[in-house]
Amino acid sequence: MRVSNNASSNSHSIPKALAGAKCLISLGANVPGRWGAPAATLRRAISILEQNQVFIAACSRIYRTPAHPGAGLMPNFYNAAVIVQTNLPPAGILRLLKKIERMAGRRIKPRWSARPLDLDLIDYGGRILNWPATTRVGSPLVLPHPFMHERGFVLLPLDEIAPHWRHPVLGISVGALIRRDPGLRRGIAQVGQLIL
Repeated sequence: MRVSNNASSNSHSIPKALAGAKCLISLGANVPGRWGAPAATLRRAISILEQNQVFIAACSRIYRTPAHPGAGLMPNFYNAAVIVQTNLPPAGILRLLKKIERMAGRRIKPRWSARPLDLDLIDYGGRILNWPATTRVGSPLVLPHPFMHERGFVLLPLDEIAPHWRHPVLGISVGALIRRDPGLRRGIAQVGQLIL
């Protein structure tokens, strides 16, 4: 894999002819799956994205985050974020993300359940689509991700690689979203590199 954690040094890995959208993707896992431990699963997911014309521009470090309090007792999550460039349309990249989740062994389970891989499309070139979401079950694609601004496990990795990105609806930067709710940092710690 040609990508480092420094966003400014990664532009050489993206083909110059690619005129697609810049997207933000959040990655998470908290139980071993077909590809091994959570950190290994996150790395494998990045590799599969690259094999499918999704070019990685920047990767955050891996963060360990506590499971949602409503989930009961379960292992911590390992989360990261990437900036990608792709010619896939929003629905196409979402289908790819769900396919990669299934490849990793994820099955449909209740909300807040343990999972070997969770991939979320956070932003697609600043597009606003079906926002705000009225329901999660059977709803159409919502952009930007309808809950990302409330989730420390999404915001902290994003702040590392896209600190000046602004929420397309709220008009607030990642850093400002974190500063307005310091509790979003609670229990979250950097634990390793996504790209080795």
